[in-house]
Amino acid sequence: MQYCDSLGCLDYNATISVFCRSVGYWPEPCHEERHLVLSATSSAPKKQWDYPASIDAIIAEMDADGWDCVAAVDGRGLPVITCEHRETKAAALVARAAHDTKWASAKDVYIRFGDIPACGYSRDWASNRAEKGVSVFRGKILRSGEI
Repeated sequence: MQYCDSLGCLDYNATISVFCRSVGYWPEPCHEERHLVLSATSSAPKKQWDYPASIDAIIAEMDADGWDCVAAVDGRGLPVITCEHRETKAAALVARAAHDTKWASAKDVYIRFGDIPACGYSRDWASNRAEKGVSVFRGKILRSGEI
């Protein structure tokens, strides 16, 4: 199983950290629920453990599911576990190597989307003012014309 983000790109990173939530309504006293929660921007399945929990047991469970995890402590003194999914990372490294090989001989260019303004000035949309020159992006172009 490989995990992807919402754009379909391989994403092998995840974090397990303490999530706190207040439960109850006034005038009843509130209490706080705490869980260790797996957070990821990928399609990795959601996981949750009651807190406090055995960090070693969580890391062992994640290892069995194909994750390499390292435990640390955050600025509040709570556990935080950084994880990388092995299969997804291996696929991402292969894809990156193929990408780098494909673009290694590409020519450096500047790219502009849209026509050059007749006045020769681009607009800074944040301040709504004209700027000398035109807006471009650095890019690369292959012999095939792919940018």
